[in-house]
Amino acid sequence: MTTRSINIETICKKIWLTEKEAEEYMGVRNDVLRRFRGKGSDAGILLPYVRVGGKIIRYRRKDIDDFLLKHKPEKLKMV
Repeated sequence: MTTRSINIETICKKIWLTEKEAEEYMGVRNDVLRRFRGKGSDAGILLPYVRVGGKIIRYRRKDIDDFLLKHKPEKLKMV
């Protein structure tokens, strides 16, 4: 049995997520999350985010939900 480092119930109550929370929420590794943020997929899909103070990155949970609903994981082909 594996333990999660971040509680999903807590994440679901938040509006803005850290990178680690977004990874856990989406079930992806950091490099995949960065590709969604930076380049998107071959279809030009980008995951919206905000940069705070130059280094801190936050994702709005609703944007992640919309992204996952619109682009089913099995259809995403990474660049």
